[in-house]
Amino acid sequence: MKKKLILILACTFVFGLAIGAANAASVSMEPTPLNVMPPGSPFSFDLTYDFTSPADGVLGGGIAITFDDTVLNFLSFSWDATFLASSDPSFTSDPVFSTDGTSGLLDEWNFGSFGGLTGIGTIGTVSFEFDPFIPGTSTDIAMGVSSTSGGWFAADALGTEIVPTLEGATVNAVPIPGSILLLGSGLIGLVGLVRRKRS
Repeated sequence: MKKKLILILACTFVFGLAIGAANAASVSMEPTPLNVMPPGSPFSFDLTYDFTSPADGVLGGGIAITFDDTVLNFLSFSWDATFLASSDPSFTSDPVFSTDGTSGLLDEWNFGSFGGLTGIGTIGTVSFEFDPFIPGTSTDIAMGVSSTSGGWFAADALGTEIVPTLEGATVNAVPIPGSILLLGSGLIGLVGLVRRKRS
C-alpha cells in the first residue's frame, strides 16, 4: 500500500511538471527597473518573448498593458520586423489605447501563427513619457492577458489552452546626478574660455 501511494505521488509530481513545462510561454518588458532622467523623459521597453515551451509553440494569444496615465503618456508601439513576419496577419492586431482619466490601457493586442510561434526574441517596442516629469516619481506598468484574445493556446493538435507568464516593469523619474551637472557646467566654462581666447 505504501509503495502504491509513493508511486501515485511520484506520477502526480511528474504530471505536474509536464503541465508546468507546457505553460511556460512568457512575455516580459525589458529593461526593468528603468531609470529616466530629464530631459529624456520619453523612454521605451522591449517586449521580449520566450516561446521555447510548449514544444509545438504558441498558436496565439494576446497581451494588455495597464499604467497610471496621470503620470505616463503612451507614445507609440512598433512591431519587431522578424516577429511580425512570423505572425499571421489574421491573428495580429495593434494595441488600442483607452483611458478613464486615471488608468491607461493598451488592449486588443493579439498575435499568433497557424504554424506556431517558437523560440526567443522581441515582439516589439513600446514607448511612454513622464508627463509631467517629477523627479522621485516611481510607477509600475502591469501586463496581463488581452481581453479580446480569449486566452493563449498551444500550437498542438488540440489547441491546448496555456497560462503565460507576463511580466510588467517599473520606471523611475530620477534627477540628473550632481556629478553630471558639475561636469556639464565645467565643460560650458571651458567652451567660454576657449571663445574668449580666440576673440
